[in-house]
Amino acid sequence: MLSADRDLTFTSLEIGGIGSIHGSGKGERVDIGGKFEVRGSLDLTGTLEVGGAVEVGESLSAERLEIGGSLESRRAVFRGSAEIGGAVRTREGLKAASIELHRKARATGPLVGGRVELGRGARAEDVYGTSVEMDDKSEAHRVYAESVHLEDGVTVDEIVYTRELRTGHGVRIRAPPQQVATLPPFPL
Repeated sequence: MLSADRDLTFTSLEIGGIGSIHGSGKGERVDIGGKFEVRGSLDLTGTLEVGGAVEVGESLSAERLEIGGSLESRRAVFRGSAEIGGAVRTREGLKAASIELHRKARATGPLVGGRVELGRGARAEDVYGTSVEMDDKSEAHRVYAESVHLEDGVTVDEIVYTRELRTGHGVRIRAPPQQVATLPPFPL
């Protein structure tokens, strides 16, 4: 068990049980197998690996994210990739150079990336990217991208794109797709 009553600076944290920082955390990498809470912000120069549950009250930034459990934060920004096998919930959004929601993963809050891929049966709200690929039976509310590729059985409420839209069999798009000259500004 780890408990810090104020801000904590570290090189590496590995928590298999329960950990909490009542201020902000700053370090290189964090590996969580249990439950970890940071009331302020968490700023990492390396990787955040989550097998359990992480809750960050304010902003989260790191080079890379690997999550099999759950992550909740006001906002999360990763300079490299974000791989989500469990669930992520943000109020302002999650941004990364590439985002991958694995099979049946869930994302609440906007996803903003260069390349965004939703695996089979994954669910997301708003998705913003240069390239968005949605695998079989995945779902999203809104997709804003240069190119969009939807596999069989995908459900999307609205699509706005600039270059290309490809769809498989049984795709449901609730509003007619809109091809535009420029996309609206992405959040984050």
